[in-house]
Amino acid sequence: MNKELIVQFINDNFSNNRSNLIQLLKKFNWESSVLKNIYCDLLDNIDKPFYSERGFSQEVKENLNQKTINNDRLGDIADFYTIIFNLNLKESDILDTTNLLKQDSEIHYCNIWISWFLPIYYIEVCYIKDIDSGKFTQEGPLKELDNLEHILIDKIHKTLKKWNYSLCDFDFLKDKVKEANTDCFEERETSIFDCVFSDLHYYNDKLNRYFRYHNIPDPSNKKYYFKITDYFNDDFKLIQSKKERYIGFHGTINT
Repeated sequence: MNKELIVQFINDNFSNNRSNLIQLLKKFNWESSVLKNIYCDLLDNIDKPFYSERGFSQEVKENLNQKTINNDRLGDIADFYTIIFNLNLKESDILDTTNLLKQDSEIHYCNIWISWFLPIYYIEVCYIKDIDSGKFTQEGPLKELDNLEHILIDKIHKTLKKWNYSLCDFDFLKDKVKEANTDCFEERETSIFDCVFSDLHYYNDKLNRYFRYHNIPDPSNKKYYFKITDYFNDDFKLIQSKKERYIGFHGTINT
């Protein structure tokens, strides 16, 4: 897809309190969209357990039904998938990496973002493994794929191409957009990726990432919790802590 058209879509929908985007979201119906066809094709073509977040979360649905809509709670405008590649994994709850890492020394997986309003997508292939008896977890882009992994990635690309979706260039997605904002990012901080895909499920752009995480309840609202992620350098010294606020889980697991 033409990059100028993507930027124009962002300029039209991610400024002025995203009032134009709100109107798009009110009209959007995932069940009657091409996205449902893509989902069904992925189910048919990919014989692996995968996690998916499709359409609106319950929180966003409730927000859009209010007379006064909170424009800081509009959610992402893309479906998100995580597909586990390892052949010997049996666990279907792929969000529970603690249990999965007990089964296999290293997990290989891919993340896919598919836009609701533009015929574009992005895909990355990553690995995750425990270090120091599970005290740390290392995660990052997977540089070398085996033959079966190449076949799976090719099936995903062919599925999206069948529905006339185009793969977005990674460097383009990292570009910042002036006068645009999302739920999590303000003007001057927002990237193209944040707008058209997600400001919550982020890409892995570092070769290696060491982290551990824990969840704590939000004392101001019991419906929410905070995920605290600590990032470490190669010497396992803390270099950054990141705090993210979540509402209850709304994804689905497919096996």
